[in-house]
Amino acid sequence: MKRLILVIITFLCVATLTAQVSNVNVLRIADESTDFGRNLPAGTQITDLNKQRTYILTAAVAKTATIATSKTNLFEITVWRYDAINGNIYSRPSPDVKVGIGTETPGARLDVAGHIWQTSIGNSTFLGYEAGLNDDLDANYNVFIGYQAWKANSSGKHNTGLGFTSASYTISGNNNVAIGSQSATLDRIGGIITTLNNSTILGTEARLSANTETNQTVIGYQTIGNGSNTATIGNDNVTDVYMGEDGEATLQTGVIEIHGTGGSVIIGELAGVNDDYTNNRNILLGYNTGENITTGSSNIALGWEALGGDFLLKGTGSFNIGLGQYSLQSYTTGYKNIAMGYQASNYLTSGRYNISLGDRSMMQNKVGKYNIAIGDEALFSALNDENIAIGSRAAHSLTTARENIAIGYEALYYNLTGYSNITIGYKAGKYRADGNTLSASRDCILIGENTRVAGYSQYNQIVIGSMAVGNGSNTATIGGEYVTDLYAGQTGDARVHAGAVEADLLNLTPAIAPTSPNNGNIYLSSLDNKIHAYINGVWYSLNMTAD
Repeated sequence: MKRLILVIITFLCVATLTAQVSNVNVLRIADESTDFGRNLPAGTQITDLNKQRTYILTAAVAKTATIATSKTNLFEITVWRYDAINGNIYSRPSPDVKVGIGTETPGARLDVAGHIWQTSIGNSTFLGYEAGLNDDLDANYNVFIGYQAWKANSSGKHNTGLGFTSASYTISGNNNVAIGSQSATLDRIGGIITTLNNSTILGTEARLSANTETNQTVIGYQTIGNGSNTATIGNDNVTDVYMGEDGEATLQTGVIEIHGTGGSVIIGELAGVNDDYTNNRNILLGYNTGENITTGSSNIALGWEALGGDFLLKGTGSFNIGLGQYSLQSYTTGYKNIAMGYQASNYLTSGRYNISLGDRSMMQNKVGKYNIAIGDEALFSALNDENIAIGSRAAHSLTTARENIAIGYEALYYNLTGYSNITIGYKAGKYRADGNTLSASRDCILIGENTRVAGYSQYNQIVIGSMAVGNGSNTATIGGEYVTDLYAGQTGDARVHAGAVEADLLNLTPAIAPTSPNNGNIYLSSLDNKIHAYINGVWYSLNMTAD
């Protein structure tokens, strides 16, 4: 017992001597508020055993100082601590402390010069608070970076997540990419995404259309996908999508399905720019095509500025077809028109039921209806209704003329105001008998190359034959000046009915008496060379004497 007391006394003496040494390098105390009881030089390491903190003195302190009152002279260093209750090892360094691993000049609170190996996590990489928290650490090959990125995933494989809470609710799914803050977390209506497969979601708050849908590509801020096996680029505020920096890249695709245009297909710069996108069902292809259309429906425009070109014109007409540059360019309220060709029906505004086929056909007509123009510049100047022109420049200069039919190159070319004429043939009805232009005829029929009426403003003439010229109003002329015979029937045996016959010469061929004569028949007998007339059932021989 005495020996034990001696040992304790000896130990206390040594400790007291040691505590009074002025040059202390390491000091361990029970509590940071404890008095030092000695002078401490700068650089002394002090460990608070109670609070598990370690300090370095930056300046000497007197023995009467306490840690609690001398913290201005303390520099806390990093100390790793073990929490026996929950089994965690942690460190709480001062904000100014930088820890370097593999470097003597750390640039951040933790600076690692070299590789950081994460092992036993199934060939995955997790970085961020609770990133991949529930991963089963099987061979999943996932990369999750960001606060709670893919937090709920357990066994999903080959997934990449980057961003704050990206896909954080997804429990299962494979082969996905979710990049952007809160990307792939919610669906269209705000429900959470728990199952995700074969999808690529890029953009802050980018969403899928619904949970469990697959193979979606969604790109853009707050962009919402459109279902399985779809790709969506841009949210509902996006107005233009460029293929390539200059928009000139070729889009290789089998089918393009266009939504949100009221059943319309609109392709081209400024095409359908004024369309209200209600249920209009228009097809507009080309620069400025359908620019005039606002509420007009069931129109088809193909070609530069077809059914368009004037931003101030507001088109409400429907069922029009314009094919070709500037075709139906001035359209407003017109409907059921067909224009095909460069500038076909270019000025037509409110006209209806017109057909113009050919470059600049029916170009200047604005309000006309029921016209047909086939051929370049056919009905070029026509302003009225119910004309038909078939052939290059046929009825070219008609203005107020109406109800005319002109078939053939430049047929009825100059008829400005005439109406109800029919001309068929090369330049038929272009000129009058004297060679001047025909501009005002009416109710005439001219059939044959270069057929002409007798004079200006004549009417009701029938002229048939190549280069035949009429003989005035209310006359019919068959054959030109070189015609020598006119046959009624192929063999000349058909009857010709007329109130009177006027001729310079009547040539009768000898024949026998008809077996079934009609009253008034006359023939030259081949038996007696006399003229016989059948009158009231009896043949009479006309007395003839020599000249």
